[in-house]
Amino acid sequence: GGLSTSVHDTSGRDMSLIDNTGHVIGLNRAAGSMYEPSMNQVALLMFDLVGFTKLSQAIGPHKLVMMLDELYDMFDKMVERRGAYKVETIGDAFLVCCGAPDPRPAADAAVRVTKCALDMMQRLRTFKAPGGRALQARVGIHVGPVLSGVIGTQMPRYQLFGPQVDYVMEVESTSLPNRVHASAELLDVVRDVPDITIDERLPDGTGFVSRNRAARLYTPW
Repeated sequence: GGLSTSVHDTSGRDMSLIDNTGHVIGLNRAAGSMYEPSMNQVALLMFDLVGFTKLSQAIGPHKLVMMLDELYDMFDKMVERRGAYKVETIGDAFLVCCGAPDPRPAADAAVRVTKCALDMMQRLRTFKAPGGRALQARVGIHVGPVLSGVIGTQMPRYQLFGPQVDYVMEVESTSLPNRVHASAELLDVVRDVPDITIDERLPDGTGFVSRNRAARLYTPW
């Protein structure tokens, strides 16, 4: 997952981006023109470690980078197996989408992202940081219309834009440790999927986000 290189820059300024699985992301950057963006219904996943600052202080930078490399390498394989796409990592945050750059029906993309989130949380239960420390994380998942495209000519990047991207970050930030928090839009799609268990919100308001009603999803024990 993640973009790794620009392939060529000919006299016609045609460019491609390829991720580490060989997937072609962007084409046709003609001289003086911009990459044509697209708007699709996209399922989004935001993963964020809990207590990352304390952990980084406790184990030091070298061990921290090695730990993240090992953890996110496992997550990359899970993302690929579910037919999703890792957009980027920023520190300990991990953003995944499905439905872009390869379009998929929104319902299929939502199920794939949900199952990917559950895979990640299940694996996190047995993963140990240096010193045998257990890790905790919050995950938010959402589905909605997202603008996507390749930005820049020097180290170009495939990026997602729009309020839906901001919203999945809010869904993640209002999750609980080791929970997958779903927006109402995504919940409506996956509610009847047999192998996804839904744990409705508690009446104390846990799980509320500012824009929509939401519920938490979790991997059954």
